[in-house]
Amino acid sequence: RSMSAPSRMEDAEEQHARRASDGEAHQGSTDAEHHARPLEVQEVVEKLNTVPAFKVVDDETGDIVPTPGKGGEACLCWYADPHDARVALAIVAAREPGRQLSLGTTPLGTALAMSEGWGTGLPSMPLRLQASSAVLRSVRDVLSPLPERAAAALNARTSAFPVFLMEELQS
Repeated sequence: RSMSAPSRMEDAEEQHARRASDGEAHQGSTDAEHHARPLEVQEVVEKLNTVPAFKVVDDETGDIVPTPGKGGEACLCWYADPHDARVALAIVAAREPGRQLSLGTTPLGTALAMSEGWGTGLPSMPLRLQASSAVLRSVRDVLSPLPERAAAALNARTSAFPVFLMEELQS
């Protein structure tokens, strides 16, 4: 049977999630070791997999549905913000009124890995991870552009994705 791109996508998502959980099960290092060295890509994916990313899905098949991307081109997109995913759902539902659609989730690490092409069996349709549009608007003036080397290494369809960290908690 020939699988559509979204069906292959669901299979790829399951494979990524399975590899991440297998990695957790076989991890024998201590917390001290984790803080003493940079994380490997798979470790980052595993940690991010505790956070959901949202997607528009076809209720009948469970497949991820292409949504409008930057410039209007269709892509398979995961959203960090459920509000942005609901907006995309409304746009697709308006364009395809007879289709039963809803929101689904994918682990964030899996969505990142797939959108960056880290894996095999990925569909040829463009893949994208979308940061919260509200957060991007609120930090637009303070975001520095990525260093050229980092920007070149990332999928051009993946938007800026601000990450905040706290080095020390004080009371």
